[in-house]
Amino acid sequence: MNLSGESLIAVLADLHLNVLATARRTLPGHAPADVVASLTDAAIELTRSRPDAPAPSCASVSLGAAATDERTVTDAVFLGWHRVPLAELVKTRLRMPTAVGNDLAAMTLQEAWFGAGREHDRLVLITVGAGIGFGLVVGGEVITTPDAELGLVGGIPVADDGRPATSLPAMDCLTSPAIERAWSGQGRPPLPAARVVDLAKRGEAAAVAICSSYARRVGRLIAMAAAFALPDVVVVAGERAEVAALFEDQVMVGTASLRRPDAAPIDIVVREHDRVSWARAAAALALRARAEGRL
Repeated sequence: MNLSGESLIAVLADLHLNVLATARRTLPGHAPADVVASLTDAAIELTRSRPDAPAPSCASVSLGAAATDERTVTDAVFLGWHRVPLAELVKTRLRMPTAVGNDLAAMTLQEAWFGAGREHDRLVLITVGAGIGFGLVVGGEVITTPDAELGLVGGIPVADDGRPATSLPAMDCLTSPAIERAWSGQGRPPLPAARVVDLAKRGEAAAVAICSSYARRVGRLIAMAAAFALPDVVVVAGERAEVAALFEDQVMVGTASLRRPDAAPIDIVVREHDRVSWARAAAALALRARAEGRL
């Protein structure tokens, strides 16, 4: 199950992380009891929708927050939570072992075991959209520390290579609100980022310019990540990853601006954004904990 500030999506998955069923809920509130009730309701729907499937053996919840020992949500700013024993609360309601973890760490694990990591030993995951995330896999292992859940890459300045060049922290130029600010900053009526991207698809000049700049910045962030982590492949995911796919040429412009011409080309994979994939990634957390005997 994956939580956002407004809703949750849950999946029933097998040991290969094949999704057997999905359920969605709008959160009635942010109180832990309300969220757990919604999680429980979604889980019940999943099991009832597939009576032919074996009964679930464990559960997991991912969210954009720091978590300790796969049990406690240390801080979830978007929910107003601090030190909430979410795993125990869900376990009590579902009557099954439950793990809790950061959603970026979960997505990185999914890529390591079931995505690009099946073909590459070393990979970087960059997420753009609601926030900026960075995940690293080396030798099939997700490299993580408590700091990895703090979104530190969001503070890295990322320039656009246009003229004049402007540098902004990644959180201020590679998120959905950044696209929305760039649009309304031109004196236009406010629009959600997804709508601005749709206009860029149709060739609207201002939207194209905004998304082109965004894509160049993504390329520069990719180049910086590749310079430090030396990955075999860089995976781009998140709500605004589609901009990197739509303006691939501008991503390459941004990457080339920071990379030596004689360096090996960076293998870049862009994932289509789908909330189901984030819930599937949460299942990877449970699968690992189960396989390692912690759940």
